[in-house]
Amino acid sequence: MRCKAYSGTAIAAIGAALSAGCGAGAQVAAGLEGARDVIAVAEPCLVAAKERDLASCANAPNVALCESQAQAAWEPIAVALDAFHAAWCSLSPSSEGCAK
Repeated sequence: MRCKAYSGTAIAAIGAALSAGCGAGAQVAAGLEGARDVIAVAEPCLVAAKERDLASCANAPNVALCESQAQAAWEPIAVALDAFHAAWCSLSPSSEGCAK
């Protein structure tokens, strides 16, 4: 599984569009809120899938290699989720889970 985490540049552009009163700001905000809602539902499923992948390594000929490969496969997803969380908290710092 391959995923790409978005850069800080993309996050900064979204923030700039929202703060500048860009006409698309409301659409961007709605998209981010939708993504947040999807992530809230999907994240437990992703965690469970990662745990299943790691558990399946118990039967692998080389357990350490299997676990390393599973961790590497899931790392981009963790990075992307963390990046989204950081971006969301920078736009809505009073949201649940954001440092106050």
